[in-house]
Amino acid sequence: MTSSLDFAANELAQALSEQAFGISGFIMKEKGDTGVEAIAEIELLEGTVAEISLTSRGYQLKDSTHVYESIELALQAASPRYAEAKHAELVAKLSSLASSREK
Repeated sequence: MTSSLDFAANELAQALSEQAFGISGFIMKEKGDTGVEAIAEIELLEGTVAEISLTSRGYQLKDSTHVYESIELALQAASPRYAEAKHAELVAKLSSLASSREK
């Protein structure tokens, strides 16, 4: 049986993996103090490191009281360059889709 901690850690790792275009990397850390959260250190495109946790409430950046509903919203709050990378990724996917339809 998978514990809620394992679920949160797997969910956070998967969410961050899907955002590879907008971050330089991440490392999963040990469980949080409450035992029901997953924590990761994220290297942002700016070259700084942010810590993010995932609990049943949502995603939260270290030293912030705000809880985000999605990893995307949390990353946008932490990194202005993430938003730029997300936009570029979307444009590239739409261009690829348009090109494939023209053929």
